[in-house]
Amino acid sequence: MSNREWLLSGCRLSRHLDERKSNNFNWLRLVAALLVLLSHCYGFGHQDPFQRLTNDLVRGSDIAMPVFFFLSGLLVTQSLDHSPSRLNFLWRRVLRLYPAIFLFVALTALVMGPLVTTLPMRDYFADPLFGQYWQTALLVRVYHHLPGVFTTSPHGRLVNVSLWSLPLEIKLYAMLFLIGLLRSRLVLLGAMFAGIAFLLAGMVLYTPVETMLKMVFGPSFLLEPYTRFSVYFLIGVVAYEYRSRIVVYNYWLFLLPLAWLIAAWIPFPEILSLVLLPATVLFAGLKGSRLLSKITPRPDLSYGIYIWGFPVQQLIITNWNIGNDGLVFGLDLVFTLPLALLSWYAVESPALRWKTKRPSSRTASRTKLRI
Repeated sequence: MSNREWLLSGCRLSRHLDERKSNNFNWLRLVAALLVLLSHCYGFGHQDPFQRLTNDLVRGSDIAMPVFFFLSGLLVTQSLDHSPSRLNFLWRRVLRLYPAIFLFVALTALVMGPLVTTLPMRDYFADPLFGQYWQTALLVRVYHHLPGVFTTSPHGRLVNVSLWSLPLEIKLYAMLFLIGLLRSRLVLLGAMFAGIAFLLAGMVLYTPVETMLKMVFGPSFLLEPYTRFSVYFLIGVVAYEYRSRIVVYNYWLFLLPLAWLIAAWIPFPEILSLVLLPATVLFAGLKGSRLLSKITPRPDLSYGIYIWGFPVQQLIITNWNIGNDGLVFGLDLVFTLPLALLSWYAVESPALRWKTKRPSSRTASRTKLRI
């Protein structure tokens, strides 16, 4: 094959979505979870390695979260398309998120909290914060504090700052489910493109749009999570819809770095990143080395790392006087990996075995959404 033929050769997204061995999406989610872990270990006042490389423009988590949301939109829409019924789709989402969160909330409230709290046991369990914290398991609203826990941490009293994204994920799943009820490809695409356009307007006209929405949803509403991350979820939905038309070419290997350099020098670079980041994720996911798929752990540890990394970090920095952020990251990884394995093998994987058992579905031909 000539160099020109190699540059113009590509692979179609639809051919690689269903086969885990033919894509590196699990590896990308694992890397994204590790980037979140890395950013948090460098604290809220320190520069992580990505900030140093980009002159304080981008944190590791600023890369990781859009990757998470784009892949979520892509793969969750695939789950909706492959589910035998819409109720089964909801059941799959419940099984994927809630069992691991219930385990996390129970262990942090009943084991970690009593071990590290500065309060007497009676006061700890009687404190209103203890009862309020359990509501986090519902993933409607996240409560970050336990009574007397992490009071001396330089990162604040937060038990887990990472969980903020999960209620937003659930809202996006609900939106996808409701639009799917209409069983219309045209309505789905129209809603997705309208949502993307609205979020783009929110990026450019941030203050007036947020002020308008505060009048509707209340003064505590924040537009930033939607403009920064929800748009990537919607782009993932659209990418799935056009999966048979999206071809990832080898010449992207040279085009994407050049485009990223240009994006760094233009106004509103986040607008261009809405195209470049999904394209980069697809290139890494489909054109990455086959070696990556071989070395990716068989258990999906990304979720466990994501939810356990921050409280483990808090335990490390509040109990050991370590001034090296890189060492904190290394120790965090050492202690978080066993918890992620426990979460996968004890809770997540067993729960997912029930995804086709309940709730019972009717025939797929009558209920399956075609998008």
